[in-house]
Amino acid sequence: LLTGKKNQPITWDSWSGVLPPLSDPSAPRSVNFLPLFDWQFVLATSTCLTNAVTFGNNGIVWKPWELPEPFVINTPLSASRKDTFIVGSSFDFTSIKPVVVERDGTEVPPQPIIYTLTSDGVLLLYHVTSLNPARPALTKPIEPCDLNATKNGDQPMGYQPRPAAALSA
Repeated sequence: LLTGKKNQPITWDSWSGVLPPLSDPSAPRSVNFLPLFDWQFVLATSTCLTNAVTFGNNGIVWKPWELPEPFVINTPLSASRKDTFIVGSSFDFTSIKPVVVERDGTEVPPQPIIYTLTSDGVLLLYHVTSLNPARPALTKPIEPCDLNATKNGDQPMGYQPRPAAALSA
């Protein structure tokens, strides 16, 4: 784990044994980190693991969390009963529906959703839920895009956007 803090030296810690053994040693070794820094939480997924690994910060140090079922993202077996792997994941912060907590039926405000794509094409969706009321809300409603606004760099000289009606035809 490489840690860089403002006005402090960079530190490096080896976390051998943090990730579970590789399910398929022939799979590409790639790890994707999905941070929710406002919640002091990072989810790590890999193309060679059948589950996601969760890390949290207790205010002093980052450590792997050992979450019980059903709070772990595990990929299902394929139709031929073989392991599948996480090939992509992304957060969605636009949910507007409250989440019902299964264990006691309480309702919490809308929470982020993580979309996880498996190696056999199954898309898994999970709510990433915090029951700590002190944590900030991460969801925000979808905002319409202004088709005339510059989104990525400057518009080319002479660019004329098509009317919105032409885009929907």
